[in-house]
Amino acid sequence: MKDRSASSSDVDVAAAISRSLADRRPGSATGDEPRGPYVRFERVVPADAPSPRPPATEIGTWEAFLAWSLELTRAHAGFVVDSQGFVIASRGNTPKDGFEGIGAELCYAMDQLRRINPTGGELRLLELQFDSNRLIGLRADAGEMGTILVGFQGTRSIGDDTRDTLMRQLGQVLPGLA
Repeated sequence: MKDRSASSSDVDVAAAISRSLADRRPGSATGDEPRGPYVRFERVVPADAPSPRPPATEIGTWEAFLAWSLELTRAHAGFVVDSQGFVIASRGNTPKDGFEGIGAELCYAMDQLRRINPTGGELRLLELQFDSNRLIGLRADAGEMGTILVGFQGTRSIGDDTRDTLMRQLGQVLPGLA
């Protein structure tokens, strides 16, 4: 249709389509019963995406924490490194060489980036976006352990709400994680 002023629908065609659909609809009137001049379509409302279940209070291992956090973030892999960049735990699609080097580099990058704006507060999240994936690091104070970095590799960003949920849960379970 090249004419922009043309009607976008033909009432007779629409009525024929409506009658055709009414004949196909389960429970519709048979040919002997009177029909209304239109077909009422039921509104389909998509189901809300299920929110990730809250972690059980008995999370006692880093692997259990990572399993829950991978479900929350929908990342492909997750890892935890100490302040020196040594991997404490990892889960998911781990690269061949592991996360040792990546974890150390993220820790170093966060230390350096914090110096850009020392009065801005703690650097809480670092996200590196590549062509088809992302590498995300969340830094948290782990008391006697110093700082830890929880990292994720996947295709999605982590929003503020997700970050806050992760950090809140980490703060609750951190003292008991082994």
